[in-house]
Amino acid sequence: SEAIVALVKLSSDQLDEIISVQSQAYLAKLDNEEQFESDQYRRLCLTIIGAKDTDLTKHWVMDIDYLKSNNKDPAIELLKQSGFADAYDKKEGEGSFSKLKKVSEIHGAVKKFSFDFTGFLPEPADYKNYLK
Repeated sequence: SEAIVALVKLSSDQLDEIISVQSQAYLAKLDNEEQFESDQYRRLCLTIIGAKDTDLTKHWVMDIDYLKSNNKDPAIELLKQSGFADAYDKKEGEGSFSKLKKVSEIHGAVKKFSFDFTGFLPEPADYKNYLK
């Protein structure tokens, strides 16, 4: 298939990068700290990430789908940490972000408001903290 041909053409550095990013994606799917600590593939993924020292910000940008995978309070916290809440208040008026009460309102604001999440990496996705 075309995918196999494309993979064969990649350099070993490119393949290492793909494996590292996929390892981070696997770890990001673990639901909670307990599951993260008990997962049998966790150490392997962390070793791969550490060996390559991958910068996930070059491969991943937070989007509405990622936000929807979080409950209301964690989604609000992510939007505050990323700078979205401040930017929204600056454009829509002071306190506008805190007036968004329903999850659908929060998601709607993110969809309508032009904000670049590039460079923002949620703390749980920064696995370098676990390598220490």
